[in-house]
Amino acid sequence: MGKRELLLVILVTVLVAITVSVAFNTFSKGELNPNRSATLQGMYEAIGRSVAYYERPRIQGGGQNSFEDVTLKDLYLQSENGHGTYTISDRTYNSFRLVGRPTNTDIVLEVMVYADSTVWIQR
Repeated sequence: MGKRELLLVILVTVLVAITVSVAFNTFSKGELNPNRSATLQGMYEAIGRSVAYYERPRIQGGGQNSFEDVTLKDLYLQSENGHGTYTISDRTYNSFRLVGRPTNTDIVLEVMVYADSTVWIQR
């Protein structure tokens, strides 16, 4: 083989090794936190339902422009399932705090939900 062919073989080998390494890391990270993903999904769904709760009249089981009495049940969210636990705190007329803790991790997912927006809290 000539020098060009040898250099090309080495370059291709290095690129393949890097690609395999990146792919392995990407897939392994995804497998380590399936509970985190499921807990996040549950929180996103609850956030979406909170808008309907906020706007619905009290006589129909809503908050009538308030989050002061919102519960997990109002958002169709169980306090615990196979993927994690959920709590609601700091209820006011225009906001509440939703916390999710994925099972078998030290991760805490926290979001302040407002009538017109959300703010994720970094820990």
